[in-house]
Amino acid sequence: MPAEIDDFVEEIPFKETKQYVQGIIRNTAQYRRLYDENGNWRANVGVRPLRGEIDAKPRDQFTAENPDVKVDDTAGE
Repeated sequence: MPAEIDDFVEEIPFKETKQYVQGIIRNTAQYRRLYDENGNWRANVGVRPLRGEIDAKPRDQFTAENPDVKVDDTAGE
């Protein structure tokens, strides 16, 4: 989403509309995870844990195979 979307949302004068739009934007990542680029349901979402794959593969290989997943190497430091 473009950075200026935040400015656009803040300019919405109606509280209920602004909250609705904020909710849609907040949930966009979940919708992208649940549906593919054609709008088809991804039946395998949540069926295989990634932790083992994250630990077992080099970072470059894992990120190439899973571009939607962001790996945070600083967690736990």
